[in-house]
Amino acid sequence: MLSGNSRNQDRFQQLKAFDDSKAGVIGIVDSGITKIPSIFVRPPEDLAGDNPSSGQPIQTQFSIPIVDLADTAVQRHVVVAGVRFAAETVGFLQVVNHGIPKRVLEKMLEAARGSTSCLRR
Repeated sequence: MLSGNSRNQDRFQQLKAFDDSKAGVIGIVDSGITKIPSIFVRPPEDLAGDNPSSGQPIQTQFSIPIVDLADTAVQRHVVVAGVRFAAETVGFLQVVNHGIPKRVLEKMLEAARGSTSCLRR
């Protein structure tokens, strides 16, 4: 059990150092990393402790919140509230019917992956 506490303390110190650096995730990405830093990965034994009902399997299914911008009947403040809720509870969301052409999205993904082919026309 001591090693678990030591590991948690070490992770806490690494997270604090990350937070203190003020570089943020973009700073990590800019440094050229190719895999997720270990401080952002929780081992399965830690995740098991999150299950409130001992002995029950951990629920691994979840739904990704979807914000549909084509629904003109929905008022802007309702859409904004939906985005806020998704960001605060899940951390990400899917936006559909945004009007951005598929080719533009493909180029954006190529650029995010560091592909040089996105620079060619």
